[in-house]
Amino acid sequence: MIVVDIVPKSYPVHHDHILDGLHGIDVTRLTSRNEADKILSEQVTEPDVRQFLLKNLYRTSEGKFQWRVNLSAIDNHIEEIGAGMQYTGTFSGPTMFINGARSNYFKPGDETLIHSIFPKAEIITIDTGHWVQAEKPKEFAEIAISFLNK
Repeated sequence: MIVVDIVPKSYPVHHDHILDGLHGIDVTRLTSRNEADKILSEQVTEPDVRQFLLKNLYRTSEGKFQWRVNLSAIDNHIEEIGAGMQYTGTFSGPTMFINGARSNYFKPGDETLIHSIFPKAEIITIDTGHWVQAEKPKEFAEIAISFLNK
């Protein structure tokens, strides 16, 4: 198992600006991806994060834009998304946690929690923010492939 920049603990809701930005895009009137990016930039300032989010936007066979994700379901369950892990046992299989050095998701001391649930976990840190695989895709892939090939 590979876990990317998250720890099995509770996180407070903190993606409100992202959801506001996505809801600000009226896909029924949208004419281009550039227009969507401009609208989203009012709430999400990081271009790489916007690009990642806009991968969920696609054109139908009729040429209209639609979301791949169910924004209403995310809105209705955002508290659950950030809830801590419910499983009370341990997983003793091979596990790697890859975290971003500049991310706020992994804090000092989280290693103890990780190892209490995943006793064989390896923890690797890459010089990125939260979007590890998007910020350093080659380095991320090399680490993941090496782990999977063990």
